[in-house]
Amino acid sequence: MVPENAPLILWEAETDWESSFKEWNRAIKLKPTSEGETALAIRLARLPDADPVDTSYRCYAFKFFFGNKIKGRSEELPLKKTLLVKTTNQLSTPQPVEIGLIDKNGTVMAAEITLIPEKNIFRIPLTDLANAPFIVLPRPFPDFLPFRVQPNNQPFDWPSAATLQLIVKPGNQANVDLNFERVWLE
Repeated sequence: MVPENAPLILWEAETDWESSFKEWNRAIKLKPTSEGETALAIRLARLPDADPVDTSYRCYAFKFFFGNKIKGRSEELPLKKTLLVKTTNQLSTPQPVEIGLIDKNGTVMAAEITLIPEKNIFRIPLTDLANAPFIVLPRPFPDFLPFRVQPNNQPFDWPSAATLQLIVKPGNQANVDLNFERVWLE
């Protein structure tokens, strides 16, 4: 039993990081926060070359299948209006991040947000989401296979959204220092 206006949690660092699709990196790990929560700490001196074919494309990405997590509440997906991200930017410069949802057809709806140091909860109206490339994780082999697949022409099927895609993009500085705690819908 869940109250009607309860948030729909899609990803939490403490419980969901281990089963997220990601590229392993020793600089990315879970850590406690000052509020007693758990955060995913992404501390990189430089974003990795995500695509060996296109070495100019740098990012760090992960995905999480939340379909099983929201089982029994998936009919609420079309009723939600806002995607929220609880995160902290530890640097003094803004950091761009793309966050999106993937439906059963592989269609991605995403928005880019700029994480600023003073703010820790970012609200993205679902109406601001637009078609975005599908990131293939774990990275396909051999290297000539695409890392990013351009959007297909199918409309997004909100009731079947079941995967979260988060991409840390290059900012004004080479290094990255972010803490992600939670992603949810309200």
